[in-house]
Amino acid sequence: MRRHIQCDLRFHARGGRRRNSGRKPSSPRRRVPHTRRADINPRFPIHITLRVVDDMPRLRRRHAYKAIRGVMLRTLQRRNFRIVHLSIQSNHLHLVCEAADRRSLTSGITSFKISASRHLNKIANRSGTVFADRYHEEILTTPTQVRHCLNYVLNNWRHHHEDRGAVSPVDPYSTGMWFTGWA
Repeated sequence: MRRHIQCDLRFHARGGRRRNSGRKPSSPRRRVPHTRRADINPRFPIHITLRVVDDMPRLRRRHAYKAIRGVMLRTLQRRNFRIVHLSIQSNHLHLVCEAADRRSLTSGITSFKISASRHLNKIANRSGTVFADRYHEEILTTPTQVRHCLNYVLNNWRHHHEDRGAVSPVDPYSTGMWFTGWA
């Protein structure tokens, strides 16, 4: 009678322990890490940044603005999520949002991205992904942070030199015209 000796097999998790193993980045741009996001307190607004893919046409056009503004206004019908301010740049969006909890924020941003993608793809006569990555968020916990964030979002067109030759002192591709706190 023969005895069979069982060998130990070592299975490694994805990529194993080899140096430089695992999935390689799909683009040279730094991506938003897939880490657990912080909990949301409904008292604190959130600054969200959404990037679009590189082959997407420029967003600072009248048709794109109307589409994104329409999607933003539809989010006001939700009870637990709303976009308070918005700024459209050539390749990204800045949003200042309020949400009741983490699930409401995720659901609201996801529905905004889907609806905006449909409208922007229709305008650009294309199909496929519009937003490049997950959204970047910053929870604003102090009044000073909120003030700086509003200043940053509503005046971001100056940072990107889009204000050259502009007639209005307020960004026409933002919600700055509805902001009542200008000093």
